[in-house]
Amino acid sequence: MSDSESLQAQICSFMVIGDDEDINDDFLAFIAKGKEYREEWKEYKDQQMGNNVIKVKPSSSASKVDKVHPDIARGEEMGKIYSVDSPQIHAMETATQLSFERISVNDNPALWPNISINIMF
Repeated sequence: MSDSESLQAQICSFMVIGDDEDINDDFLAFIAKGKEYREEWKEYKDQQMGNNVIKVKPSSSASKVDKVHPDIARGEEMGKIYSVDSPQIHAMETATQLSFERISVNDNPALWPNISINIMF
């Protein structure tokens, strides 16, 4: 059984598809690529969490662990990406997020798409 046939079999086991219907190969490639990106992103985030968030102080007490505050970690990350302009860009991102939350609370818009296409294996 080829990779596309095994992927189609997995998808069919989770979805109700009639015998006369067939899944397009482009759609299967799209799903496979999405799965690959998710795995790469998970590995990247695991590496980032291991490198930046928890620092252990060498001391007599092995139970003491210092965690970097999320705001400080975000500020350092923004500084690496945008250097001198990082405070201005951080302020713009914050204003955009607050505007989005205000509109979401006040207007209660319908999110698009109504039907999720996030297929997990």
